[in-house]
Amino acid sequence: MPASMCRAHRSLAFVDQYALYARREDLERVKPASVTKYLGAIQAMLGFAFQERFIPANVSAGIEVEGNSKSSGRRPFTHDELSKLFALSLFTQPRSIAHSKAAVSDVTLRWLFLLALFTGGRIEELGQILLADIKQEGQVWYVDIDDYIDPANLQASKRVKTEASIRLLPLHPRLVALGLIERVEALRLAGETKLFPDLTPDSLDVQTKEASRRAGRIIDKVSVDPRLVFHSFRLTFEDLCRDADIPIDVHDQLSGHAPANSGGRYGFGRAVAKIAQHLAKLKLEMIDWVAIEAAAAAR
Repeated sequence: MPASMCRAHRSLAFVDQYALYARREDLERVKPASVTKYLGAIQAMLGFAFQERFIPANVSAGIEVEGNSKSSGRRPFTHDELSKLFALSLFTQPRSIAHSKAAVSDVTLRWLFLLALFTGGRIEELGQILLADIKQEGQVWYVDIDDYIDPANLQASKRVKTEASIRLLPLHPRLVALGLIERVEALRLAGETKLFPDLTPDSLDVQTKEASRRAGRIIDKVSVDPRLVFHSFRLTFEDLCRDADIPIDVHDQLSGHAPANSGGRYGFGRAVAKIAQHLAKLKLEMIDWVAIEAAAAAR
């Protein structure tokens, strides 16, 4: 199966999906770790059915997934790597200076990196943000991560990885100070509906494929370690939350993880203002914010 497929194909029966994709050689495939997870669910179900004698044999027993290992193949950024990454000209030269004529603009890349650093969001979650998803409650600005699309904007496309991924992400004060809300207002005045209007879906409805490629090349300037990828920000964010002594339930809510205990599955979770108070504990003093703020002020 492909790593991603368009919404229309996701509703097809598996045999029809297989017929569409099995022989194509131009697609990124589901990673072995994901195959192992899905297979594990099937094995558990068939194992129970065999134990209860509903079926004569568990045909999934003993199946192994080629290429899977217990290590994720990704790792977080070190503090030194974060320092070097955000010292690159992409972040420290005036925002009015274009660094590339690529399809994905420099300003989009800057905000994708900064949002990932302060939210731990997946790149597709961030890339599909609509301007309508950026809201304010009291003094707190936040992003409403969900798969809901207003009927008046049906040309938009959004999805979430799991039910737990639907969440409210407060915007760290640093993001507001760097001008994110001003950017949102400017895009609204220009008649845009998306935070990143230059990100367009590909044939599989993935909006951030080209952005991910460009981001990868930028990360390679800091380290050629193949385990260091854009998703490493998500792992880094988890470490930063632990270092800041953010409670585990807040950490889970921010990251879009399912609650660790059954009690955490009831209710909507902590109020966005409370989550924002904890998120503000992240200082990231390993990064030279003076240079980045100066570049933002020159936009």
